[in-house]
Amino acid sequence: FTVEAEKAPRPEVGTAFANDSVDVSVAAPDAVQIDNVNLEPSSVDANTTNDHDLTFDALNVSADNSTDSFEVQIPSAATLESANDVTVTTENVSAQNLNVDGNNITFDVNPDTEATDLDLSVEANVTVSVPNVSQETTADLTIDATDSDGTSDDASATLTITVEEDAPAYYTLKLS
Repeated sequence: FTVEAEKAPRPEVGTAFANDSVDVSVAAPDAVQIDNVNLEPSSVDANTTNDHDLTFDALNVSADNSTDSFEVQIPSAATLESANDVTVTTENVSAQNLNVDGNNITFDVNPDTEATDLDLSVEANVTVSVPNVSQETTADLTIDATDSDGTSDDASATLTITVEEDAPAYYTLKLS
């Protein structure tokens, strides 16, 4: 950072800073932030496979043509079957290096504009299987963002797994 200080002249010392103190505050660049996280559907029946739309905004992403990374972690209470599509809906920015490894999805962006930073909107369509559960279960999908400026943030969306409805009971009647 370059800081310039000026002082109004005083007759006894002129414009020199002798025996004076100067307060300088420097604002750090805005840190990357994950916001507006939404998962649809957010509640599913146990023992099913469902397509989900996960959307979120990544605010203050450095537009410095350096790699900014994102990771979406599907909770261990579910199984990621596929990442069907990951799209950055901000003009002239696209998801790159999409990788699926177990229950983790990673991708990068490299925004390069005249702006210092950008706000990105991300949409991911994923197929997730959930097991049979004996009681309602919740699990968090976690989103991590690491900006090229060294800042990071995380946020989560909750997936609720509801108990599978019991099948109707069948009885055998034995006559003697």
